[in-house]
Amino acid sequence: MVTTELQAGTNVGKYRIERELGRGGMGVVYLAEDTYLSRRIALKVLYGTLANDAAFVSRFRQEAKIVAEILHPNVVRINNLESTEIGFVIDMEYVAGGSLARVQERSVFTPEFAVRIARDVLEALRVCHQHGVIHRDIKPNNILLSTDGVAKLADFGLATAYSVHHDSIAARTGSTGFFLGTPRYAPPEVWDGERPKPDWDLYSLGLVLYEGLTGKPVYEGATPLAVLKQVLTKQVDTSRDAIPHVSREFAEVIEALTAHDSANRLKSAAAALEQLRSAPEFAVAIQDDSPTVRSPLPPREAVSVEEKPASRPARTYWPALGVALLVCVAGFAWYVSPAPGPSQSPTPEPEQAPAGTPARIAGAAVDNGSNPNGFTRAGDYVFFAADDGIHGRELWSIGFGNTDVPRRMSELVPSFTAKSPRHLFAADKTLYFCAETPDEGGELYKCVWNAGEGPNIQRLRDIMPGTMGSEPLCIAYQYPSLLFRARTRNEGHELWCTLGGRRDTAIVQDLNPGPSASLPESLPWTAEGDDVFFAAYVEGLLGQQLCRYRFSRNAIRVLHDVSEDIFMIGILGRNVLYRHTDEKHGTEIWIDNLDSGESRLFADMVPGHGSFIVRSACKLGAQLILSVETEELGTELWATDGTVEGTRLLRDIRPGPDGGNPGPLLPCGSHVIFRADDGVYGQELWATDGTPEGTTMIIDARPGPEGSGPYNEVRGERFLAFSANDGEHGEELWLAEFVDGQWSAWLASDTFPGLVGGEPHSLVWVSPTRAYASVYPPEISRPPLGREMCRITINEETKDTTIDYFDICLGPVPAASTQ
Repeated sequence: MVTTELQAGTNVGKYRIERELGRGGMGVVYLAEDTYLSRRIALKVLYGTLANDAAFVSRFRQEAKIVAEILHPNVVRINNLESTEIGFVIDMEYVAGGSLARVQERSVFTPEFAVRIARDVLEALRVCHQHGVIHRDIKPNNILLSTDGVAKLADFGLATAYSVHHDSIAARTGSTGFFLGTPRYAPPEVWDGERPKPDWDLYSLGLVLYEGLTGKPVYEGATPLAVLKQVLTKQVDTSRDAIPHVSREFAEVIEALTAHDSANRLKSAAAALEQLRSAPEFAVAIQDDSPTVRSPLPPREAVSVEEKPASRPARTYWPALGVALLVCVAGFAWYVSPAPGPSQSPTPEPEQAPAGTPARIAGAAVDNGSNPNGFTRAGDYVFFAADDGIHGRELWSIGFGNTDVPRRMSELVPSFTAKSPRHLFAADKTLYFCAETPDEGGELYKCVWNAGEGPNIQRLRDIMPGTMGSEPLCIAYQYPSLLFRARTRNEGHELWCTLGGRRDTAIVQDLNPGPSASLPESLPWTAEGDDVFFAAYVEGLLGQQLCRYRFSRNAIRVLHDVSEDIFMIGILGRNVLYRHTDEKHGTEIWIDNLDSGESRLFADMVPGHGSFIVRSACKLGAQLILSVETEELGTELWATDGTVEGTRLLRDIRPGPDGGNPGPLLPCGSHVIFRADDGVYGQELWATDGTPEGTTMIIDARPGPEGSGPYNEVRGERFLAFSANDGEHGEELWLAEFVDGQWSAWLASDTFPGLVGGEPHSLVWVSPTRAYASVYPPEISRPPLGREMCRITINEETKDTTIDYFDICLGPVPAASTQ
């Protein structure tokens, strides 16, 4: 039976449910862990009543297929479409900052914030429309805010393929004949029976911006019919009286987006972006000390209000109004309350801050902060991405000394529209990263900065000509070769290699010639020394094949076929261990011997068709620590030395079929660190030295069954850093140390006093006692700052922590905090 009522800890295929994020018209979205890759994702599941409806399932699958083709930083990424025991599910990018609807509930947009939202959504629409996709449901719930300050367009369940050359593509309604979308944000011609056009999305975006800037809905009414009447007759008032705090140019953009008559409306996202650039808010940096969003408005009541006369003669849609009346009488309840309440869209939402905590909206896009992230050490510098409010999101760096300050490396894209450097990867003293320009999309760059010579940044190759870009992702490095995955127009995702120059950046081998990719979207791989093992699709062979890439030869060898759910466990000695499923044994561990080439079943750990499912793995000395799921024990901690006799359960952390769910596994010197829930103390931080007696909880940071929920564990030479919530300080920085055979852990800093916490992210160690991270700083003689970077210094003797804050967006902050 198909169900969407999933409890925390439930396993759905390779996914483990953490909690529900939201509900929409088609299904439920859960925060889940991809146990194969140990990463958090958003999992969309159809409602049980719809899962058996062929039309709805078709639309559900269409959503994934359409959006999976669009790789853009302003579009929520679709990772995979899975068939599970509860039906089809969509594996989507988890956007942790919440939705724009949550911002609207609390605050009014400043013009600068509204411009950023408009820019990001228009960039997304520009690419979507180029792919022949009309979203048709642009609304605050479907605009998500990432923690690095980027707005992302989500929920393409109503997307409609269109073609300006083929009039036959004219889907106006679903299979039931009812309106699809949110009527409050739909243009009036929807009810006139017109074919969907790109400017429908532009109109909806204009309404979202207008409501955010004014703090009230454009259309209000006590009944669905009252609201619909306004949609069909009322024009948006963009006069100075309505939105006095925006420039004339920005008001004209909103007016051109929301024109009641489609003939007067902007026709393309590219044209809207061009006009938006003329607004002073677009280029002006945020210079004042006020928060990006204004103080919250009082709660709004869902009542009818007197509307001002329209400034222009309104186009009439009375025939459509009559049709809509029949729909309403028939009981088609699409009415949405005029005041945006808590999100009902299946989009990730942040936790509500407890009463009395500082007013801050999760998601750095709504702060004044530079939102630094991606901290990566390469040579003598830490590199990261940040937005100073003037140049857009560019590459920055900082040295390791006490007097070093952040500096912008280069303006990859002049102007306020620069796109974020991402996928930063250190290869000795060279930094590789993906960055996007308007003309080339996301391509591979490298940065070399030798002392006394200054930074040298260059794009290696335009792998996929055009505005989409190849979106390269680095996999492994062995001097002097970097192995990475990139998307090309003709070959799909393929394996590439570079020696660091334009002429020596090339595809290794097109294993699956033609438009189909060789590499799966969620690429399973493991590397050691000269070898990289991965799964790929190979021409003429069914399913995935296990392949080996050898750096010394820059060549790929196809080994043998493997199951679609393959997971690369690791390499022990001359053996490669991986998870494989067959009809005789179920899911078990298999081994490939590097010398003989023999492939065999390692052991039938659960005889018959039972499964021994390795969810994650980590090497510790001469053995591998495993997080393994079985029907009897749930997911628990195991270890193997590569022999059947040496494969054993380390500890049954939570007795019973639920299991302790250990993971992700992080090497930390003589130990492996992980978080687990024993059912008594909640989810806390644990460690193992590879023995049953050496597998123990490090600290009960939050006494009680709720647990502190540790995350962002980062190993240093001496200390282990992690974030946790002890119930008193919010999510703050903690440190742990293993001395004289014992673990100790303590709260290292209270960067943002109160129950919210500083939420440290992206920490990177540069010495045994120094690290950099992204945090929410405390109030320092000004309103609360947004997310900024900080330098963390630990006293070797006292273990006291000193934190220096760098406000990249507003200028240096000289004060320091000592804990």
